[in-house]
Formats: sequence, structure tokens, C-alpha cells
Amino acid sequence: MMYTLMIVDDEKRIVRGLAQAIQSSGLPLSEVCGFHSASEALEAMTRQTCDILLSDIRMPEMDGLALIAAVKKLHPACGVIFLT
Repeated sequence: MMYTLMIVDDEKRIVRGLAQAIQSSGLPLSEVCGFHSASEALEAMTRQTCDILLSDIRMPEMDGLALIAAVKKLHPACGVIFLT
């Protein structure tokens, strides 16, 4: 089984570095998407499903905790990993 992963962090270098590391890890991922704001990620979540969400907690506008609350309403089975 293949999974989809979304990375959300307001620091572009963090998103880029994590995406590269995860894609080269050999994990069973069909897609790795990166977003630089919680609102971008949430918008994408309305159009597609996500199995795993890797999110920063502290971000401008909407923090990771608010993002997770909204995501769980859309996709209750989505797993969450927080970056701190």
C-alpha cells in the first residue's frame, strides 16, 4: 500500500529538505507535497486526500493545531506528525 504525505512549514528550506529526505528514504509513499502555509495545505486537502500530515506547530495566520482540527473534519483518518 502506498501513502500520500503533506509537509507544512512556513520555512521553505525546511519543506524542501524534508521532502528530499523523505522521498529518498524508500518509504511507501506515492506522493509527497509541500506547502508553506496552513491555508494552502487546507485548500489542497479539500481537493485531495492525505494519509499523513507532517506540520509545524508555529506558523503565521493559522497554526498547526488549528490546521489539524480542520483537517480532521475533512479526513478523520489522516495521521499527524508535528514538527517543533
